[in-house]
Formats: sequence, C-alpha cells, structure tokens
Amino acid sequence: MPNDQQYLTAAEAVVPGPVVACGPCTRTKGLSALALGQVSGAAGAIQRHRGKRAAQGLPDMFLLAVTSDRLYALSQPKVRWSRTPKATGVLLELDRATAVVATAPARFGTKVTITGAGLEGSLELQTAGRADALLDALAGTVRA
Repeated sequence: MPNDQQYLTAAEAVVPGPVVACGPCTRTKGLSALALGQVSGAAGAIQRHRGKRAAQGLPDMFLLAVTSDRLYALSQPKVRWSRTPKATGVLLELDRATAVVATAPARFGTKVTITGAGLEGSLELQTAGRADALLDALAGTVRA
C-alpha cells in the first residue's frame, strides 16, 4: 500500500507549488450502485449517475491534493502496472479560502462534502482507507 510521501510526490508532479497533503478518493454511492446493479441493471445505472452528479463529474477514483491555498482533484492513469501512485493531470481546482468542508464517517473511510469555492451545489467524495494526513489538512479549511 502506498505511503503518504508517495502520494505527495505524485501530486507535486502536476500541481504548482508545495503540496500539504494528498490521498486517494472515490465517488460516493459506488457500493450501493454495485449492489443495485445486481438486482436491476437500470437501478444500478441510476445510482452510478447520482454518484457522478454528486461528485461534479469526477471519475470513480482520483487523488485529492491540498496546497496552502487550493484544493485539486487529480486524474490517475486508467491502467497502472506499479503500486506507486501517479497523477496525470488536474481535473478540478478549488479555492481553499472559500471552500466549506464537512466530514462524516462512512463504511469504508470518510465522506467529505465540499461546498462554496465556486461550485454549483456540493462536491461529495469518499476518502479511500486511511487518509489521516489528508483529513488533517482539510481540517485547516473552513469546517461546517
């Protein structure tokens, strides 16, 4: 499993300036879409669409990087032969000063909801596994 330093190195390759924290994230509603898809393909597709809309169109898996003044959602390669994380580009860039972050426990990680920062509505994502450094960095952002 990659360590925090490997995520920082991956983010610093595409993000301008020093990265405070970086970690893997997924869209919300992924497991429920998988379960509903077993019962009804249409219900699973609807749930996947809801998850994609709640995540502002971000892919299923991405990296969230935090700098002193910005939040970045970073794309990852579709196919990776190495366990070392790699970022390939910036998907979304948000102003950290106007972002309002709320966290809640989830079944496999922590659900993070970001509002403000020029977003229409909110951005829902879930940290994958242990993301203590990422959540600590987000705690420095305005909390709801």
